[in-house]
Amino acid sequence: MTWAALVVQIKKGSQGDAVIGVQEEFQFRNLSGDPSRGPQVYGIFGPKTDAAVRGFQQALSLAFLP
Repeated sequence: MTWAALVVQIKKGSQGDAVIGVQEEFQFRNLSGDPSRGPQVYGIFGPKTDAAVRGFQQALSLAFLP
């Protein structure tokens, strides 16, 4: 099995378990102590999840798609 077979790409509009996994990671790393400040964990890749992902990518100087 290769990494390509294990990696699931998600984007704005995606839904399901992979999105829930990303949202849970952002909530786990939410140091504010206020769950409403991060993306809610509900499995839909919406504007808050998009903003969190882009902020993470920018903080690590990663390239991201428009």
